[in-house]
This record gives sequence, C-alpha cells and structure tokens, in this order.
Amino acid sequence: MQPNGFDPAAKDDQPKRHEQTRLHRRFVNLQPFTSYRASFWIMVKNYKAPLKVQVLADTTTIPLYDSLYPLGWGSSNGAWNAKPNALGAYGEWKNITIDFNTREFGNINFYVGAWSNAKNDEPGEAWIDDMQIRETGLAHPVVRNHLEVSVRSKTTGTVYKEGLDFTVANESLNILNGRIPDGSQLLVSWYQQAKHMMPVWTAPASACPPEYMAWQRTGYEKIKALYPTSQKFFINYDEWRIMNWDPSCQYASAAAYLAGTMTAMQAMVKQVNPGVELYVWNDMFDPNMNAIDKYFMVNGSLLGAADGIHPNTVIVNWTQRNVYVDPPPIPLQQSSLKFFHDRNLKQVIALYYDDLPLTDEWLDNLDAAEADGVTGVDGFMYTTWVDNGRYEDLAAVASKIKARAKARWPQ
Repeated sequence: MQPNGFDPAAKDDQPKRHEQTRLHRRFVNLQPFTSYRASFWIMVKNYKAPLKVQVLADTTTIPLYDSLYPLGWGSSNGAWNAKPNALGAYGEWKNITIDFNTREFGNINFYVGAWSNAKNDEPGEAWIDDMQIRETGLAHPVVRNHLEVSVRSKTTGTVYKEGLDFTVANESLNILNGRIPDGSQLLVSWYQQAKHMMPVWTAPASACPPEYMAWQRTGYEKIKALYPTSQKFFINYDEWRIMNWDPSCQYASAAAYLAGTMTAMQAMVKQVNPGVELYVWNDMFDPNMNAIDKYFMVNGSLLGAADGIHPNTVIVNWTQRNVYVDPPPIPLQQSSLKFFHDRNLKQVIALYYDDLPLTDEWLDNLDAAEADGVTGVDGFMYTTWVDNGRYEDLAAVASKIKARAKARWPQ
C-alpha cells in the first residue's frame, strides 16, 4: 500500500539485459559546502536489477554521493545507521535517507535506478515517491583539536566558545549560559564526516596527524611479527577517493598530500624492516588512471603524485580501459607502462580480473610497449575481482603467460 497523503509515485520499469534505467530529479539553488539529507519512499515488485543511488554535481560528472552499498547508508538521530539502506519485501514501501555534502556546487542531480541489469529479461517495477531534501545542521561532525565547531552570532558577529557557551549534540547545540540569548540567529560551521558518502576502499581522509603514521607502524610491526621471514610488503593505496580536506595538512595540492603520505609510509616500513621490498598499486599515481585533475572527493589535483614513490618500490599495474568512453589512440595499458618506465620504476602486471580476454589484452599491450622501448616489467599477478577466490582459470592464464612471455616463466 502506498503511504497515505503522497502524490502519485514515479515508476521505473526494470531494464532488459545490457540496458540501464534511472529516475532523475534536479535540485537547484542549494548552498555550497552544506550538509543535506535527501529522502524518498521506494517499493519494488519483482525488480531484480541492482538499484542504486547516486548524486552528481550539476555541471560535472563528479559524484557527491556514490556509496559502496547500492542504496546508500542512511542515518537516524544524527548518527549513521548500523547497516546500509535496504529494500523492503515484495510490494512493501520502505523509507530511504541519504546524507551528503554539496561541496562547491549549488545545483545537483539525484538519481535512483539501475546502472546494469541482473542478467534477466523478466518484467519488474520500482516505485519512487515523496522525494524530499532539507538542509541538516551539525550532521556527522568531526571534532578534534584543529577541527573545531565554529559558532558566531549572525547579527553581532560575536564568537562563542565550545564548552563555555555551548556543547555539540546530535544535529543541534546545547546552550550553556545566557551569552547566547533566546531567539539568536547563529552561523555554525564544522567539518563533516565523509564516511558512507563514498567508497573509501582502503585509506583515510586525513593522513597528516602524527598519530596516523604511528598507527601504521604499529600495524606493520604486528604483520612483521606474524610473517618474520617475509621480505615483501604491499602498500595498499588504491582508489583513495577522499583526501586532502584536513586544514592541518597544509599541502599545496592533493598530489603533494599523497606523495608526502607515500614517502612517509615507505620510510616507516623501511625503518622497521630495512631489507623489505615494497609494492604499490599504480592507479593513484598514474595520470592514465586516477592521478588526474579532479577525482571523486579528492580536494585538488592528483597530477604529480608519483613523485612520492621511492625508486625501489615496485608498481603493480592494473590499468584498464574505460568501456564507456572511446578508446584512446594509444591503449591506456601501453601509456601506463611507459609512464612508470620513464620514471625508472619496476612493474608487475595485475591481470585477469575474472576475464580471460583481459589477460590477452594485457599481453598484447605489453608486447607493443616493449617494442616501443619499455623495460622493467618483471612479472604478473593473477588477480581476481568480483568472484574473489575464483581460481578455475589459473591454469589457462598461466598457459597464456608461458606461451606469450616465456622469458619471464621460471625455468
């Protein structure tokens, strides 16, 4: 049953195989760098395609909200929910909330739909109703020594102090004394958690406080104790989608932030274990992939991040072509291999990714890159992705490598 009082709902028919479908609503004249909460009701009937929420800036393709979980992660009583949003049972209406920040943008596009089909052509439908948006004050604040909640009077400019004049509560302030009169209009600013707004795969939003590297050292020392004879360590910096917002960092760019973090990480591991050989994914340092001018919720350009890679650190290269754009004149794999070759860095190719033809694509591009003078590609890594633990193709991939790159095969 549709919730009482709602206007007629919008219907989204399940897409056929290899199709996409989504409902769109544009919101205009929002305040930049402001927290908003969008909400809607949803009901599905035999809709098996994976439904997803995405919020995009009006003038760019930069996502303001793109959760790892399809329908995002809502909040209640000022805190993130314990679990991500989920659909109700067949024919059951379910309320969904989405918290995001507009960043520098004033107009946004809110999408709900299926970016891919669940490999079936069955009829199905999703109904979306009562979509609303409202500004939320003090949503998910981050408070530490250099990230204060700022409160001042809109009329007089008087600055108030946390702990003396107010304390921070769930999306509100507790007023402590008469210095803030009843009915005052206040201007409040704070730093907002980006948790659950973006897939933050492996790395933190702030690596500048000294505690960060101390925690990393403690973690690495524990790993070394578990594997005392191992002389290889993989620094898992990839798809780092939120960084360089902490004002204490004071880096000139996101590239300098990442380069500085990478430099510190390599130095710390080498200090603990001088003989260790280090590896790192290519994508966050590679202008052919994610080291670009604007990347997700990164504050500033990542061009030049590769300056932080130590000459002896090995690049694990997983470059793939974007299937949604026309292929470049020179395949990205070749351009990527050459980029790190020109920096005199050794490389390992991370191929397969649940796709046997991708292995052939990589081997073809390796041949072309080496014909163009690329050296230093010393091996391959069998890499699974969606089906982690999928090893039934291991023999086939090994046979391809042995046939195509015999010189690298152990004799």
